[in-house]
Amino acid sequence: MDFTGEIARFVENLNFSDIPVEVIERAKHCFLDFISVAAMAAEEKDSTPPIRKAIQTLAGGPGPGTVIAHKEGLPFQYAALFNGTLAHTLDFDDTNFRGSLHLGASVLPATLAMCEYRGGSGQDFLAAMVAGYEVACRIGEALGLTAYDRGFHPTAIAGVFGATVAGAKVLGFNSSKIESAIGLNI
Repeated sequence: MDFTGEIARFVENLNFSDIPVEVIERAKHCFLDFISVAAMAAEEKDSTPPIRKAIQTLAGGPGPGTVIAHKEGLPFQYAALFNGTLAHTLDFDDTNFRGSLHLGASVLPATLAMCEYRGGSGQDFLAAMVAGYEVACRIGEALGLTAYDRGFHPTAIAGVFGATVAGAKVLGFNSSKIESAIGLNI
């Protein structure tokens, strides 16, 4: 069975108008959760300043990407890195129990950065977010909790695929390009 192709076709064919209202409402709550825990972590005095300094050094200066609870942005890829770090700093971020995943920390920073980069709409953001969450949840559930026993953190494994398909969705990739993007993570 062609699982990667099936995922790619699902992502390409997912339209905002096809997503049930209750799923959109839940996605909005998850985004609010992401912003809230990241904003709380921005106040963390021990870890946040050195992490920001390290990421600013890597970035080489400010940029247009939003960094939650900070006035100065970063280049998009570094804003995503910092936002993901903030979202997982206090370990209060959203959790999918079947896959033991923190979806907001992995999927939403990439989705936000890509939508800002492309000038995506709120509907683009939510459709990409739903696609990313769906894919990451399915992969996380397939991994199961035994991933920990094998020395892996499911969020890092499944989350990268969720972030990838969310970004591909924002960019408007067709299923062939989405499949290639997924393949780059394998």
